[in-house]
Amino acid sequence: LKKLLGAINWVRPYLGITNADLGPLFNLLKEDSSLTSCLLTTESWEALEKPEVAISQKKAYRCLEGHPIELFGFVTLCQACGLLRRWICTAPDPLVLL
Repeated sequence: LKKLLGAINWVRPYLGITNADLGPLFNLLKEDSSLTSCLLTTESWEALEKPEVAISQKKAYRCLEGHPIELFGFVTLCQACGLLRRWICTAPDPLVLL
């Protein structure tokens, strides 16, 4: 449950889902932490469906050809992460983070 909520929480802002929407799932983390005690309530199932519906409705409708995508890698002592970006000179804000 922790890994699932971590993954959902990472994309939550892009999907327009609030912490209150996921409240029933976060409440499960406060209860008994043993694997056999995690029973999903009706509210928990409904909260779990919200990201599923939001992800299925998010679509990319266009592809801009002729603009290269750049990958930047950052390495710290603890972890490594990456950033994808595209620079589009004709756009109002030319920097597009992917």
